[in-house]
Amino acid sequence: MNEGYMTVEELAEYLGYSTGTIYNKIYSNEIPYHKLSARAVRFKRGEIDEWARTQKRLAHLKKEAGADIDIPALLAKLPPDVVRILYERTDEAVAVLRDRFD
Repeated sequence: MNEGYMTVEELAEYLGYSTGTIYNKIYSNEIPYHKLSARAVRFKRGEIDEWARTQKRLAHLKKEAGADIDIPALLAKLPPDVVRILYERTDEAVAVLRDRFD
């Protein structure tokens, strides 16, 4: 595996997903990727690691705040600096979300 970039197959192995899941995430723009040509994409390991951390944080927020809240839609409406604070201070973010939606 190249230290900087990974192929779909390498990424699937790295994350423990099937290649089909990776392709689905590419097509729905759920995962950061770099298009090299019409048929070739690569993934930067650092971007993937950050994406995976973000996915874990989102899952934690959603679990703690309640399944009825669309966390990605909510975060999309917030300024980037606020989103960063929410990610860094997850427990406080959960309390804020509970106050807002209870």
